[in-house]
Amino acid sequence: MLKPDPRDNDRLIRVYPSSWAMVRALEVWGSREALQAELERKHAIRTRRLAKVRRGPRFFMMRPAETAAVGQRAVMTALMANAAITLAKLFAFAATGSGTVLAETLHSLGDTTNQALVAFGVSRSSKLADAQHPYGYQAEQYVWSLVSAVGIMFLGCAVSVGHGMQALIHPQPLGDKASLIGATCVIGFAGVLEAYSFLVALHEVRREASKSGSSVFDYVKHGSDPVNVGVLLEDGAAVLGAGVAATCLGLCVATDSSVFDALGSISIGLSLGGVSFALIAKNRRLLLGQSMGKRKVNALRTLLESERSVRGIHDLKTVTVGPGISRFKAEVHFDSTQLALFYLKEGANQQQLVDSYKSAAAATDCNIQLQLLFLATSSLQGMLIAAEIDRLETLIITRFPEIRHVDIEPF
Repeated sequence: MLKPDPRDNDRLIRVYPSSWAMVRALEVWGSREALQAELERKHAIRTRRLAKVRRGPRFFMMRPAETAAVGQRAVMTALMANAAITLAKLFAFAATGSGTVLAETLHSLGDTTNQALVAFGVSRSSKLADAQHPYGYQAEQYVWSLVSAVGIMFLGCAVSVGHGMQALIHPQPLGDKASLIGATCVIGFAGVLEAYSFLVALHEVRREASKSGSSVFDYVKHGSDPVNVGVLLEDGAAVLGAGVAATCLGLCVATDSSVFDALGSISIGLSLGGVSFALIAKNRRLLLGQSMGKRKVNALRTLLESERSVRGIHDLKTVTVGPGISRFKAEVHFDSTQLALFYLKEGANQQQLVDSYKSAAAATDCNIQLQLLFLATSSLQGMLIAAEIDRLETLIITRFPEIRHVDIEPF
């Protein structure tokens, strides 16, 4: 039988079932006892040789070209924008002492720190698989995105709400109107940069959602990409916060009251709390091992059940192992009759099967004939199942490119 060379897909090599090799071996050694003794002798020699060889484990895994780029553009844009915005807001707070401006400054500082953590996670996730992590490091994005979300909760939400409550209980005088107007202009400038970063993240989310065949809303809610979604939600909250801050500062200038400043700080803090809760829940779900979704799981089941060689599917499971990367596992009940018909229909290598039956018929002992016939049919059945598993794995990866690891076991 001709099969692709495992080291070179463009080259074919000839392989033989073990039953055919057994037929030739029995002809050479005369009996099963003599053959078994020779096998044990060679096994002992090979064991002694291998004991002297020390080899470390090596893993060969192609790095998906798109994995390292998922979220990279959005997070770097957000990182640079937030760093510039933080400095501008810090000067505005120093000039006004406004709680709303402080909340926005802390918001931007938290965003900058969090985006740096997420960028670190993106960099770590592009590492190749090794002996300790055979499925790669893509889940690093989930870990650092979770750390980022917790940072938003405490540095953004808790501090902003706490400062706003304190300003309501113990009002403090604001700066003069000129400084408040200047702070409003700074907030407006920050809002423009945040809006640009938001649009970049939205473009990336739309692109990834289109690749996965889902809507933007479904991708944000159920997708496996924490980076683009995190930047999108954080920048959305930042644009909203900039609008709230500018409005509250304008009301402070118009009414000469610091109450609006305190309310603005509390509102911004609460919006950050909502974003952090959403991101924590999303990354927790991904770290626990999220399925590909009911629609795709049903599509996978339908794809396999439509094959004539498949009689049934058992224990079908999918799990996300990284952004845009999933693992598939199923136990398949194959129809042995259909596999045999496929083999006969192809008409390839059937002469070797005929030769094995002729060799069995030529044996003088009836028991040896039966044993050789049983070995020939069993080995052929195993080869047919293995070839069908290879074909189904290729079919699954072709139809669902996000599936990188396929494990099919005969039921």
